[in-house]
Amino acid sequence: MQKTLKKAIKLLIFLSLSCGITAAFAQSSGLPDDPVIKAKRERADLISLESSKFFYQKKWVETIERGSAATAIHRELGSWPGSHLYGNMAWSYLKLGDIVNANNSFKEMTRLVDPPRGMEFSQDIHVIDMFTVAYIEFLALQGRENDAKAVYYALMRFLSKSTEKVSMGAEPFPFLVVFDEDANGDYWEYTPERMILATKMAVMSKLSSSYFDLETLTTKKHPELVEQAKSAFPGWYYPYAMQAIDEFYEVDEAKVVEALYKARNQRERDWINHGVAWFRASSVERAVPGFIHEIDCRAEQRKIRLLETSRIALMENYNTVSCGKWGSKF
Repeated sequence: MQKTLKKAIKLLIFLSLSCGITAAFAQSSGLPDDPVIKAKRERADLISLESSKFFYQKKWVETIERGSAATAIHRELGSWPGSHLYGNMAWSYLKLGDIVNANNSFKEMTRLVDPPRGMEFSQDIHVIDMFTVAYIEFLALQGRENDAKAVYYALMRFLSKSTEKVSMGAEPFPFLVVFDEDANGDYWEYTPERMILATKMAVMSKLSSSYFDLETLTTKKHPELVEQAKSAFPGWYYPYAMQAIDEFYEVDEAKVVEALYKARNQRERDWINHGVAWFRASSVERAVPGFIHEIDCRAEQRKIRLLETSRIALMENYNTVSCGKWGSKF
């Protein structure tokens, strides 16, 4: 019963995404309310839902067939079907071993905003979590280092735009991993394995070590990623700080001490102390005026100049991994 309910909820989420994206585009683009065009839009929405349903049933061929039919209608109308539809198709092609069409679908999923500024993503966080990780992993395993960096830096720019609150358990400590030297970033020498590890850590829920896993099509915990980071970079405070607060918002004081020991400078020690302060405090203490209950980890990410300079430096790669500009939204 619970499994059936979960599947129904997932389908409803995709229904709202599919219909909302198409309807929003039609409204913003000024498409006439012609009955023939309206019928085609509704048909495209219905087929998109069918494609998403097949995706969650792991019926890869049917996902592609219905997705292709929906995108064909959108091309005829000059409308955008939504990143999730291309993401579904890309993953389905990968599962079928079709590298060429997987690559093409990933490119269709990714659009440019104002090409001179570099690549950006749509504002659908669910899509970012699910499919951008898969795309970067795909590029890394294909030996396309600069293409993988281009998408990774675009992802980091996307994540840096919002301010997360500790009270939401979102990200108590700044995640600053980059693959080129930058004074305000944590530099990792590039390998495909490190790129994949960093991407997964960037999008996962920091306290529960979980993210939406395309292999299982469920939100799944991945504590092994933190252990991999500790093994690969023993001098990096971040994974130790993550383990100092558990998913129930409880502070492990011994692990706080360990994280502080790993900190390389006072800035990192301040981050650790500030990050655990909210979790140590009682509800009464948090209600006192002036109590600091927010940590702007995204502001630290925005200090990484590389994220902006890479817009230009990797422009050739942005054009390689994306199908180009699509209106002002993308």
